[in-house]
Amino acid sequence: MKRKMLLSFCLGLFLTNAAIVPVAHADVEQRRAELIKVLDDELREVTRLNKQLGAQRPDLMLRMAQVLLEKARLLKDQENQKFLETQDSKRDKINKDEYFKESRRYFDQAQKTVLVMLKKFKRFDEKGDAYYILAYNAKELKQDEQSRKFFQKALEESKSNSVIADKSRIALAEIYFNKGSFDKSMQLYEAALKNKRDKWWTKDAFNLAWSYFKMGRYDKAIDTMTESYELSKNPKYIDMSKSIERDLAFFYTEAGKSNEAIAFYKKNGKSVSDIMLKVGRYLKQQGKFTQAEKTLADALQYKTSEKEEVDINIELISLYEKFGRDQKHLETSRFLSAQFSKGNLNPDQVEILRFNVDKMSALIQQQLVAKTYDNSADIRAKKTDAANEYFMMSALVTPTKAQEAYFHAGETYFAVGQFDKAVPLYAEAIKRSQVNKDKKTEGLASNALMVSLGKGVNKKTTEDYLIPAYEGFLSSDPKGERSSVVYQRLFSAQMGKKNVAGAEKVLMNYKANFPGEVDTQEKMLAQVMDFHKDSGNKAALGEWSKRVESGEFKVNPEYAAKVKTLVLGMQFEKVEQASVKGDKRGALKGYLEIYKSPETDNEAKKTAAYNIAVLFYETGDWKQMYGWADRAVVMMAPAEINKFEKDFILFTTDLFQRRQFAESAALSEKIFDKTCQTSSKSLKTFFKNANVIYLADKQFDKSASLLDRAPKCGLGNDVILPGYLDHLNELAASSKWGSFNEIIKKLEASKEMWPQLIYPSSLLANELENIGRVDDAKKVRVKMITYFETAKKSKMNVPLEGLDAISLIRLAALEDQVKRLTATRLAFPEAEYNKNLKAKFVMLDKITTEAISIAELGSGIGIVKAYRYLVYAHESLKNEIVNFKPEGKSAEYVSSFQKGMQKLGAPLEKQAEDFRETAITKIEKENILSPDNGWFLVKNDAIIPEYFNDNGNVLMDKAGAK
Repeated sequence: MKRKMLLSFCLGLFLTNAAIVPVAHADVEQRRAELIKVLDDELREVTRLNKQLGAQRPDLMLRMAQVLLEKARLLKDQENQKFLETQDSKRDKINKDEYFKESRRYFDQAQKTVLVMLKKFKRFDEKGDAYYILAYNAKELKQDEQSRKFFQKALEESKSNSVIADKSRIALAEIYFNKGSFDKSMQLYEAALKNKRDKWWTKDAFNLAWSYFKMGRYDKAIDTMTESYELSKNPKYIDMSKSIERDLAFFYTEAGKSNEAIAFYKKNGKSVSDIMLKVGRYLKQQGKFTQAEKTLADALQYKTSEKEEVDINIELISLYEKFGRDQKHLETSRFLSAQFSKGNLNPDQVEILRFNVDKMSALIQQQLVAKTYDNSADIRAKKTDAANEYFMMSALVTPTKAQEAYFHAGETYFAVGQFDKAVPLYAEAIKRSQVNKDKKTEGLASNALMVSLGKGVNKKTTEDYLIPAYEGFLSSDPKGERSSVVYQRLFSAQMGKKNVAGAEKVLMNYKANFPGEVDTQEKMLAQVMDFHKDSGNKAALGEWSKRVESGEFKVNPEYAAKVKTLVLGMQFEKVEQASVKGDKRGALKGYLEIYKSPETDNEAKKTAAYNIAVLFYETGDWKQMYGWADRAVVMMAPAEINKFEKDFILFTTDLFQRRQFAESAALSEKIFDKTCQTSSKSLKTFFKNANVIYLADKQFDKSASLLDRAPKCGLGNDVILPGYLDHLNELAASSKWGSFNEIIKKLEASKEMWPQLIYPSSLLANELENIGRVDDAKKVRVKMITYFETAKKSKMNVPLEGLDAISLIRLAALEDQVKRLTATRLAFPEAEYNKNLKAKFVMLDKITTEAISIAELGSGIGIVKAYRYLVYAHESLKNEIVNFKPEGKSAEYVSSFQKGMQKLGAPLEKQAEDFRETAITKIEKENILSPDNGWFLVKNDAIIPEYFNDNGNVLMDKAGAK
């Protein structure tokens, strides 16, 4: 009786897999030691009986294996505890095979004992228990596939309603569940969970619910999950309520039963908005962004506090940013900015808001600068105001950099020509810069403010900001390179307003900061004295004369030369005053007179030429602008060109926009050559402009010459390599293959260019293939794969056309796999049918894996065609299975056979439909334009119209659609 009770106790311990409660280390060790002692006693007894009976009782051998396995588990727990307690530095040096050899010995003995018993007693009626031991042993040793096979055998050899059968089903269900074979796990869990045998029922039912969900059986999934939830309240079962509360909302959402979800959580006293917020976050993590957005939007309706509203909007703002929901993004940003002002955002939320407003402001500004919306005034106006609002929010959340936000807001209005709105923003940027001691931004804002004021702003803006702008600039940079000119303009502005006191103050400041500029001082002095002379203020005139006589102002002894210079200076001043007043015709006339005057020296001539070019630019006469700009460049020294490089960029850009490509390129190249050895900040710009235009005009020789000269001018690879890449792409576009490989070699030397080489290389490969050089084309495509794999490992971005090219290579191989799948035909006898069917499923699995991998590359062409192959492969296999009719069989056999095949084909049909829906969703949500779109979108085999011109090119509208 004692031995029987001991056997029952240990068998129960083995079958239930009971874990030792980790109360204290000493208690655990003591209990483990006691259990090992009990097992050793039983093992000796069973071994003795087995030997005594000549190993003729399979039940004794089975029990011996059970005890060996249980002792192995206990020893492994003991070894693992010691292993984890070892210091990290020593643990790395331990030979694990040697460390765990004792438990491994007992595992091996248990397995050998079972195998001998099974071989010797083939008709033993408890073979299910034996296979369960083998399965459990394999599971312990991480032999997953072997474990699955043994659990399957244990199920087959056990009585259908036995404990071992149910435990085998659950073990197999877990294996299939973890592999994603939810149809199999669902069937096994259903059979095993008919009876609520133990406390683990709630956990297994949780997995069954997920299996239902993955198979699209949402109602069953919800019912099973709610039943597990109710049983979790019973202490007899494992409590799965937390996991269920987390996942059940997702089930309801997928099933389109949001109202039922709300009712469930209300009934169980849970916060609806909190749960939906968690579900929304989960959906975002799973990449289900559309569902996440809807769930989070619904959550807002049930918010109970401002904090919840903030948390939900923080999640929504990133979704709106990702999918271009501009208006919602702006509204959400407004709300969060208001909450920031109230102090309701935590540091992480502030960073998210800051990132979003900064990104959107920069993005919209970039679009406006790139003239994306120039053809739609309404959209451009809304975008401009939106950018300004984002910049103001940026200034709010980052007050230490508010000056930058105001400056960029001004730049945005400047880019769209709204100079009257730009001016106050630049002025505010100057104030904020002074508060935050940001000299750099203050200088940029001051420059921009002055440029804006020269762009034809209204009279009030000029009156309010012109003189303060000059004064602000000089306050931050009283002795800078441009400060001399600004002093002169400020002096002229004060004189223009008849504010002689202000002009005198400017004169004195200029003298203090530019003491060596005697000639300019004399010009200012002459105007001051002339003003007093003309106004009859003899006292003031006499005072200034005394200051000259005292030597306070240096006067050129050669009076005639001084007068000549003074007159010339006054001429420029009058012309400049005309320009400030908007009298461009009068200004042009004045500068032309100065340029043509025989008394004008070269210095004045080039200044006049430059100013004439500026005026013609402002009046839109590109021919005159180009001619005078060319004269100015010829006459100017490199340093002088650098001084006015921004204006020269405007000239070349204006010519380009007016499609005067030859003139734009010639002027850009001339300036590039002349400033080659200088530290010009715009040297790169002139180089790029000239190169781009030469390539656009197919002047490859001029582009190559320009590229060859670039290194001598100090340009680095960051400019030269993109230039060669543009050259390469234009060669490919023009089918000029002569120097193609030479350019490829130059670019290959820098691996960061490899992603950019994929697409042009694909054009070369296509050309080689077209002329019959198939092997050479293959070599090029092998190199393309190398480019791509290297870029992928280095986490470099690959252009979309490059992804298309790689996708097409892999799609060709995928197409071959699909052809092999359809070429393999099903045929009887049954052995051959089953063999071919299994082979087809293996091929289908490989096709699915490869197709999804291709779709994940990000190529629109690859995504749609890969899903087309997936749908076709699944549907063709399903049709072949369903339509197959065994020949030479009875009607009853054929009917039964086809009924079974209908069940086998149903998941294939479901999977094909899922893939089809996924493809359609991706086409619509990601705006994919692919030749295969019609395969998914056009119903009833309708013909998709395509239009081609004489060259064979598809005609498309401005949006890129056919």
